[in-house]
Amino acid sequence: MALPRFFSKMLLLLALGAGSASAQLALTFEKGQTKTHQSIQQVLSKSQYLKDFATYFNDRIKFPRKLKIQFLSCDEENAYYAPDTHSIEMCYELINLYSKLEEKDTSKEDRMLNATVFTLLHELGHALIDQLKLPSTGREEDAVDQFATLALLSLEDEAGIYSGITQFLSDAEEDAEGELDFSDSHSLNMQRMYDMTCLVYGSNPKKFKSIPRDYDLPKERSSTCQEEYSHARYAWNTLLKPYLKSSRMDLL
Repeated sequence: MALPRFFSKMLLLLALGAGSASAQLALTFEKGQTKTHQSIQQVLSKSQYLKDFATYFNDRIKFPRKLKIQFLSCDEENAYYAPDTHSIEMCYELINLYSKLEEKDTSKEDRMLNATVFTLLHELGHALIDQLKLPSTGREEDAVDQFATLALLSLEDEAGIYSGITQFLSDAEEDAEGELDFSDSHSLNMQRMYDMTCLVYGSNPKKFKSIPRDYDLPKERSSTCQEEYSHARYAWNTLLKPYLKSSRMDLL
């Protein structure tokens, strides 16, 4: 999974003297309960991408305490941030489910990573709001969807971006087969998909010029996407600025 800006930012951080001696973001991989889960565990635990992911955020953010990212079997397709234990729980069941949405000619590692990264960043957004006591004036779920999308754009992880969109579309198909829960703290999956595609398109309409056509993003919405992207990026960078190790760079 190529992340050219990701590595250039890391090199710049090293030049600025930022280090990971006070690293607070820690990855752990519990043994999976099934052979499928154990395969996922082996792939992800060896992934340089995830190691670089942890280093990137440790080098940028002043976490007030250790934040564990735990990969494990959960007996359910889920992922969540647990504020009582200051940990992000990433279930092998959910990663396995989303990995099946990936193209078959993609490498096994990339399928697993693509199935992981948007959800992991979404839960990291929850953790940042909790640990840094960040205000959220709307739905927190919508705010952390924004964070995850902006982070993937900043890391130039197009595979992760399109996987996140595909995951929303897949979940929306399941929604269509059942009764919609309008009381849920999350927006409807189709709304989340449109919000994500709008941010992506708004970040660079030339680069992502096919998005409105590919995902049926109406002109009435796409015409406002650059403004939506600008507002979301400004809001998150403003909130995070006091907690960054270097004031000379934005996180997103």
